[in-house]
Order: sequence, then structure tokens, then C-alpha cells
Amino acid sequence: SSDLFILWGKTEHKITDNGVQALCASLQALPSLEEIHLSFKGCKGVTNQSLSYIREAVKGLLHIDAMTLNLNSCSITDSGTIEIKEIFKTLPNLKILSLSLTNDEKITREGFKHLGQGLAELKRLERLYLNLSGCFEFCDESAQELHQAFMQLTRLKRLVLGLTECWRLTDKGTE
Repeated sequence: SSDLFILWGKTEHKITDNGVQALCASLQALPSLEEIHLSFKGCKGVTNQSLSYIREAVKGLLHIDAMTLNLNSCSITDSGTIEIKEIFKTLPNLKILSLSLTNDEKITREGFKHLGQGLAELKRLERLYLNLSGCFEFCDESAQELHQAFMQLTRLKRLVLGLTECWRLTDKGTE
């Protein structure tokens, strides 16, 4: 088994798109990689551009079946969720996904729609850990769109969903 764990954060949050680009350039030298775990928690210099670098880097990694992408408190917008959707398209064998976008105030309902569309592409997904806690714009309609995506994941065996402090979410979103 070939795994890669990169955990950045608590490093005074100095990692930027440039650091992610350098990391991604080295990923292409690991074609047998089966798991990739990337954490950029609190790195405000990690933006949508970083997701573009990650998308390009994983294109040729055909054996990846598990991925962690921790983007808590990074600078991700709706455009970044399109990149996330494209990352998912390049990983058809993904069985385990942990995606965390907590405390993101820049992703709107449109971004959550892209996220749901991307998740729906992961037909082999068995375990999903999705944390959107503190995403200010997550609302009832966003929850309903994610629900539609979850319904297409027929192999899903475990779903862990974090939605604390999503102030626009009501009971209506869970119906």
C-alpha cells in the first residue's frame, strides 16, 4: 500500500498556493499512490488555485481509493468548489473521502450545489466524512441538494456529516 500524508497547519499558517504547487509537482512521481491525505487547516494562503494544482496532480493517480482534503478556514470560494468537483471526476475509484470545509464564509449556495454534483460522481464511494460546520451560507436548499447527491451514492455504507453552526439550516433542510 502506498500512502501520502501531508499535514500543514499550526505552522503560523504560512503555507500558500506556491507551497501546494510544489507539493503537487512531486505527486506525479508517485503513480502507485493509493491514499492521499492533505490538510491545510487555517492556511489562508491556500486558495482556489491550490485546488487547481491538486486536480492536475491527481489526474494520473489511477489507484487512489482514499482521500482526505482538509480545507478548514482556508480561502476557498464557489470557484474552488468547481475545482473540487473536477478533482472528484478524476478519482473514479475513490471509496473513502474525508472533506472538510469548516468556517468558510465565501462558499454560497451555488458552491454547495457544485459540491453535491461532484459527490454524486463518486459512484464507488463507501465512506463519506463531510464537515461543513460553520459554513455561514449553508442553508435548507443546500442541504436538500446534498441529500440528492447522497441518494445517488448507492454503495455508501457510512456517512458522517458535520453541520454545526450552520445558522441558515432549519428543519426544512432535513425533510
